[in-house]
Amino acid sequence: MVLSPDAADKQTIVKATVCGSALVALTNMMNLQVCDDVRATVPLVFSMLSGLSVSRPAIAFAVVKPDLSSSGHLEVILSTNDNSVILVDSNGPEDQLLHKRFQTPIVDMSVAPNGRFLACLTAGGVLTVMSMSFSTKILEFDTASSPPAQMLWCGEDSVMLCWEKAMLLVGPYGHWLRFSSKRSLHVVAEADCCRVITDGLCEVVQRIPASTGLIHHADSTHLAAMLYDAIEDLPSATDANLTCCSLTVELQNAIDANIFSALAEFEPSKQKRYLRAAMRGEKQLPPPFSKTAEIVLAARNLRVLNHVRRARPGLFVTFCQYKRLSPFMLIDRLLVRNEHMLALHISQYLGMSQTPVLINWACTKLEQPLVTCKVDEQLRNELETCLVTHRCLVPYAQIAAAADMAGRRSLAKMLIQRETSTLERIKLLLGMQEYENALKEALRSMQIDLVYLALLSIDRARSVPCPNSDDLIYKHTDVPCLLRIHYRDYCWRDRRRLLHNSLVNSKSPSYVDAGNLAVKNGYREKTIEGRIMKFREAAALFAHSRASCFQAKQTEEELELLRLQHGFEERFGVSCFLGMSVTETLHNLFALWITHRQHVSVLKAQVDRLQRHFKVPERRLSYIKIQALAASGQWDEFHRFALERRPLVGYRPFVLALLHHSQPISIISTYFKLWQQA
Repeated sequence: MVLSPDAADKQTIVKATVCGSALVALTNMMNLQVCDDVRATVPLVFSMLSGLSVSRPAIAFAVVKPDLSSSGHLEVILSTNDNSVILVDSNGPEDQLLHKRFQTPIVDMSVAPNGRFLACLTAGGVLTVMSMSFSTKILEFDTASSPPAQMLWCGEDSVMLCWEKAMLLVGPYGHWLRFSSKRSLHVVAEADCCRVITDGLCEVVQRIPASTGLIHHADSTHLAAMLYDAIEDLPSATDANLTCCSLTVELQNAIDANIFSALAEFEPSKQKRYLRAAMRGEKQLPPPFSKTAEIVLAARNLRVLNHVRRARPGLFVTFCQYKRLSPFMLIDRLLVRNEHMLALHISQYLGMSQTPVLINWACTKLEQPLVTCKVDEQLRNELETCLVTHRCLVPYAQIAAAADMAGRRSLAKMLIQRETSTLERIKLLLGMQEYENALKEALRSMQIDLVYLALLSIDRARSVPCPNSDDLIYKHTDVPCLLRIHYRDYCWRDRRRLLHNSLVNSKSPSYVDAGNLAVKNGYREKTIEGRIMKFREAAALFAHSRASCFQAKQTEEELELLRLQHGFEERFGVSCFLGMSVTETLHNLFALWITHRQHVSVLKAQVDRLQRHFKVPERRLSYIKIQALAASGQWDEFHRFALERRPLVGYRPFVLALLHHSQPISIISTYFKLWQQA
């Protein structure tokens, strides 16, 4: 166990215990290190203060699961050297002040499976059972012996004490049983019993169920005992006493007692007698209260339990354990022991799916050493013959995956053809790196999701050495189009280069689309150098096709405009040109006249240069100049331009510009008269 970072340098672990999925450790500084879930990918370890110190150390401790504690959190119970008990939880330690209840310190503690009781064993050999609230003493038993090596619960109401070659079972009200052995013992607590293990045998110690004790008690007059002993002596079903409600209820209880006793019994002969007694009682019940279904279910469960309790497979489980495990877990345990035939028969008998058993059998068979010498076709025929015999739908993909893991690729390809699910076939082929077959299967299915699954898997394989991955994609006509759509709509930021390659390197390259992509990428560039480089690339791509002459020319013009704009910004110390159109560039050049009066002649020369290079008409240039002068507030230049000669666009644009910028009425009326005179 890894200590928490604040305790790793100064402390060491002296005691530790596991409780479910939690792990609790006690350090030499009397602090608790707790891990709530050791199954987590990154287990979290935290510290809990115990309230103890080296001068007052802990002698023993027990852990209460969160689902059994009153607080709903993990709790730790510590015994101290001054005969007290401390309860530690997330709120901190709390001393229960039990100094007067115990004559000697507690050396061992154990929490009952139901979380209701705590068994404490003192150094003087006294066993004390108390409630978890520490307010009620349930039992006090003096063993008159030294402390045992083990103390644990047998079920929910009995405590087992184990020495090296002896055991003591203490039940309710102080009743006890002593067991001795010639061999060394080790006891394991289970849900409803204790399993005693020696070097030669394994035995189960279990308290007799209440129903069994009720039937076999010497002075018992209960109806369950009467059914078991001499049910044939009961009155017939026509007797009035059997039809009364009270006797019907008693008879139901008696039948239930015999059924439960049969389930708790280990010997088949006694199980049959209990079930016969229950059947005899069931005959006397009125039809609405029939217990036939319960009896049949008990018989089926007993048949399963009796089979697994045999020397082979040797799974000696009680009915309570079987009920907690569920038949599915029992099947899994049989499969771990390679008892496939018994697991298959139990699945058939209980009406469960046989598929998991058959899959496990086939995968296990492929791992056997004797199989390696068989030809793939022979082994395939053996597997198919056995699997087809049971007439159930078997996912061959799992078996094919096991064959591939065993190094039999050809057998895996044979088995995968038997798989009915197209999705599973494609997933397995992709896992085997059979990309061409996977893509063919996806295209044959005509399902766009499966095509994309295969296509994107092949695309991801480009990042690792994968020969001919591009050939697989461009071999089919429609596949590159689907890949381009995916790049364009979902991941253009990360896959720009791949999208470019898919447009250029295909059998029928689309230089127009590749050029458009380069232009888009150019506008996304943040630096002028990157944008110019992308536009050059776009112009080169457009030049490959005669159909894109217009695009090539426009790209060249945009590239030239970009260079001019970059020169304007560097020369005039502004940042208002990059990314603008020709009209906006001319507009900004006119607007700079008011702030760069010393460069007016240069600005006019640049305007003439842009007009000639991009062939801007005079009328359009006049509109741009009127709007720019008005927007920048150059009214003197505005009036000079309007009055020095008759404008090509007339006076209407001047009037509209004056109105838009809220100029005086007198000026507007002057231009309005000029407009009317024209």
